Amino acid sequence: MAQKTKKKQKKQVTTQDIFGKVISLLLSVLFLVVVACAMVLLTQQLYRFGYTLFGEQPGTGVEIQVDFQVPEGESAMTTAARLKDKNLISSEAIFMIQKVLYEKDIIAGTHTLHSNMTTLQVLDELSTPMERLNDH
Repeated sequence: MAQKTKKKQKKQVTTQDIFGKVISLLLSVLFLVVVACAMVLLTQQLYRFGYTLFGEQPGTGVEIQVDFQVPEGESAMTTAARLKDKNLISSEAIFMIQKVLYEKDIIAGTHTLHSNMTTLQVLDELSTPMERLNDH
């Protein structure tokens, strides 16, 4: 008879059990929403970075020609900082990343740059041997 009583006694679902399950579900949904938002923001930042790195457009203002001197032994970081100070590039970091990606070596000397050049065009010009520059 004791077994029949136990079988008849069903576990009653309490309000506290329901509330706990609802809270657990809401926390799971909230976590997924936060992760999704973080992924969207990260994707946007990576897209902007990639676009700046590979899709940079030349300036559209009045083009100014600048003779830019690279002293012998100057580091690429120093050159990048000076280019940024003269508004010839938009980002020192992009300059350095493109230098590494495209395996460019900056050559000492006087280089003719234009204000409407992209960072990659500036880098190409700075890595052109002086003999080629004199042929133009």
